[in-house]
This record gives sequence, C-alpha cells and structure tokens, in this order.
Amino acid sequence: MPARRRLPNTVEIKQDFQRFLSARIADDGLSQREAADHFGMPRSYISRVQNGRTKGVSFESLFRMMTLVGFDISISVSEVNRKGVVAFINS
Repeated sequence: MPARRRLPNTVEIKQDFQRFLSARIADDGLSQREAADHFGMPRSYISRVQNGRTKGVSFESLFRMMTLVGFDISISVSEVNRKGVVAFINS
C-alpha cells in the first residue's frame, strides 16, 4: 500500500497567493489605499493580504485580485488511484 500523501494546508496555499500579490503590489509601487482602489476592496482587506493573515480572505478574492494584476489562474485536477498512478481528468 502506498504511503499516504500529506494534503496541502489551505492556509499555506493562501499565503503563497498572498506573497505573489504583495510582491506585485510592491513592484507596482502601490500603497494599500491605491491597491484597495484598484481591486475595489477595503484597505483593511489589502492589509490582511499583505500581512499574510488568511482569516476572512477567500480564494475567490485572491484569484480575482491576481487576474487584475496580470496573472493567469489555471487549476489542474488529477486523481491518484490505489496503485499510486496519476490519472488526469480532462473535460
């Protein structure tokens, strides 16, 4: 029997997206207020994103923000069968 894989922690995944966004905001020279205006979100939300706080930060908002600064979001789904072989799901 193959060893169980550790599932990714959603907090860690959100923080990865937050780091990308924070870097882009800094690279663009935007203040939190300017970023909030750009994204149409409260400044406090931008602060949470930039400080890596994940409570109240949704994947949907992170994806929306990332597309607004030029990232292309693509999600890939694959299934690992009991023998450990990956089967890709195409739709």
